[in-house]
Amino acid sequence: MPPVARHRTAIGRNSLSAPMAALNAAGLLEDGISVLDYGCGRGDDVRALRAAGIDAVGWDPHFAPDRSVLAPRDIVNLGFVLNVVEDPAERCDVLRKAFDLAERCLAVAVMLVGKGDVSGHRPHGDGFLSSRGTFQRYYTQVELRSLLLETLDMTPIAAGPGIFFVFRDEELEQRVLSRRQMGVGGCRPILSVPRQPSNLASGPSCRQEVLASVRNDLIDLLLTMGRVPHADEIPPDLQMRLADGRLSIKAAIADALSAIPIDEMATATADRADKVGRFFALGAFSGRAPYRRLSPDLQRDIRAFFGSLSAAEGVGRRMLFDAGDMAALAEEAHAHAIAGVGHLSGDKYQVHARDLPKLTPRLRTYIGIAQTLAGTLDGTTIYRVHLASRKLTALLYPDFATSALPRLSERTKVDLRTGEVSIFNHQSDGRVTVLMEKSVYMIEEDERYVDQVKFELELRHLFRDSISNIPFNEVAHAIIKAGLKLPY
Repeated sequence: MPPVARHRTAIGRNSLSAPMAALNAAGLLEDGISVLDYGCGRGDDVRALRAAGIDAVGWDPHFAPDRSVLAPRDIVNLGFVLNVVEDPAERCDVLRKAFDLAERCLAVAVMLVGKGDVSGHRPHGDGFLSSRGTFQRYYTQVELRSLLLETLDMTPIAAGPGIFFVFRDEELEQRVLSRRQMGVGGCRPILSVPRQPSNLASGPSCRQEVLASVRNDLIDLLLTMGRVPHADEIPPDLQMRLADGRLSIKAAIADALSAIPIDEMATATADRADKVGRFFALGAFSGRAPYRRLSPDLQRDIRAFFGSLSAAEGVGRRMLFDAGDMAALAEEAHAHAIAGVGHLSGDKYQVHARDLPKLTPRLRTYIGIAQTLAGTLDGTTIYRVHLASRKLTALLYPDFATSALPRLSERTKVDLRTGEVSIFNHQSDGRVTVLMEKSVYMIEEDERYVDQVKFELELRHLFRDSISNIPFNEVAHAIIKAGLKLPY
């Protein structure tokens, strides 16, 4: 049999690949970082990173065979390489070589089961051969995690479906996990504000002008952190504005605090403490060994909210234990549904992603566990909590905001008992599944809410009050026959 043509699997891209985008979303592609794309294919990721000012190089046995670039780098990306190597032993060897070059973090991505069309392909080893002579091995999320754990003897972190990070740098790992679990965005633009010569007088009126100019930014920072920030947590542009106005950070923070209502600050503090507690809960769930050193910002959070590390870990363990109480979860889901937050149908509680902050800590931890197993469920429109089977389904409706009958694009199911993650593409085979009762996930202030409710009343009249679980072709036929028009 002729050799497998691995290079034919390389594709051209007009945007970052999924693992590079995951690295960027995690805040790992920052200034001063060095990147090696191991198995870079046509090199589109490398060109994109260089254009953004990042020190990036790529190596590929076919397209970029110069081995002089194979030197240690901060970040190494092994994107969609393992799945095109037909020899299992060679896969492990490639994985070890890539990890040996990663000084801080290795990103690994593969094709998942269900993501590729194998019709017309013939079985070969543990994968498939195409008519073009290319090989593909499709993995499940659990299989990939096991491969990384067994080959590298390191616990990987899921960064997305089919994407894992393996860290050498514990503090970097901790920073990425804490930012993700506390809902802090990673890829933010880094603003460089030129410092202007100071021509401000030091009188009271000028001081008040400077305070007024930074007050709202500091209020936002205080409400985000839930505590008083340390000096090095103040954004550089704010520090420069204060320095130009000859004002201390302490005075500016005191001014901003005085402008925040006490109950609003208390709510922000409780919310942040809940997020920090959930960080330790999800750490306990993943079975990760305790970090030898905590990052400075996390140390400050612990002191402010819990007083000690042992107390924070205790809160995390209790939150994790509480998340497994299915009876309590069902009770809280029922209460939320009555209050208009989400929708309960049998043993399934569904809630719009927008409303996650409104949920109880127990429900948020449950969903957080699923997000940890999947790596990320970013972009999810509606979360479905299976109250009887310890599962969670993430539903993606890209046109939720613009369509009266949003179309389901992708469904990700996470089994919290086994750790298995399954992804179902609802556009690959011509299937059409729509959300029939969108109004229950809308807010009344939405300008389209009234029209949506009226439209659904008309649908219920057509189908005698039952519009759930009806095939779309039947819905479409009835709408056309009745002359019913979509409201938008």
